[in-house]
Amino acid sequence: MQVVFQKSQVAGVINAPASKSFAQRVFACALLTKGVSVIERYTPCDDSERALEALTKMGAIVERQNERVVISVDRLTESEKTLNFGASATSMRIFTGVACVTPGIKVITGDPQLLKRPIKPLIQALKQLGAKIECENDHPPLTIYSSELHGGVVSLDVSISSQFSSALMICTTKAKGETLI
Repeated sequence: MQVVFQKSQVAGVINAPASKSFAQRVFACALLTKGVSVIERYTPCDDSERALEALTKMGAIVERQNERVVISVDRLTESEKTLNFGASATSMRIFTGVACVTPGIKVITGDPQLLKRPIKPLIQALKQLGAKIECENDHPPLTIYSSELHGGVVSLDVSISSQFSSALMICTTKAKGETLI
């Protein structure tokens, strides 16, 4: 299967069921969208809360109103940040891609068990697109330097996790050119 992604604008309303994996992906998309994003029917859990902490550290304003989360993005901060995703492999993988296309240096880390989770296929794919990522033994912690992804054709092994493709689909919306995964 081949999918081509082009740089575009996204607008609309999503009324998704409460799901931590959906929430984490939506939070990443909201961070990359200048303006205000409203997420309805949010159900808090540690994994999703770690993702919201990452948004705040990167410069988004996050407001909680019962089951609603309002994320406002004007300008993302450029200082070095450590983003600790606890035990959330989904957030770690999704935000590895996001960290490549947002300002500043980010250190992606988590609990000891998370640091053993595979991420090599995602790192390889992001590097093919121009990302600057440092790590030892292809495992977190990762140091990610802000870079402009150039787009292009990239191969990705998703046999380990579909989260790798989600990470690429989200971050390549900010790539300089079209991306074929």
